[in-house]
Amino acid sequence: MRAVYVVGFLVGTTTHAIDLLAGGYADTPAPLAVFFTALLVIDPLTAVLVALDQRHGVTLAFAVIVLDLLANWYLNWSRLPAALLHPTWLLLNLFSVFVLVTWLPLRRRSNRAG
Repeated sequence: MRAVYVVGFLVGTTTHAIDLLAGGYADTPAPLAVFFTALLVIDPLTAVLVALDQRHGVTLAFAVIVLDLLANWYLNWSRLPAALLHPTWLLLNLFSVFVLVTWLPLRRRSNRAG
């Protein structure tokens, strides 16, 4: 389960890096553009904390995925339901459901409180 989190957040890091290299978030409201750019640091940090079995890493994973999901739904609301079939969106939504369902059991099993 932990490996899925690590891979998922590293995929997220890659996705945001590609978005920035492709022109950034010029058409995105400034607060969301800052958030998506910050995910270049937050996503890999989350992956490392989860890989190191840190309870706070699992909680951070939950918070990050909820905020990322809400931001993406907000930006793509007018394109629903067709946007749901885009591969990036499909992966984000599937990964989000996985994290939302598994974060609490994974947090309870985490060995380190930090």
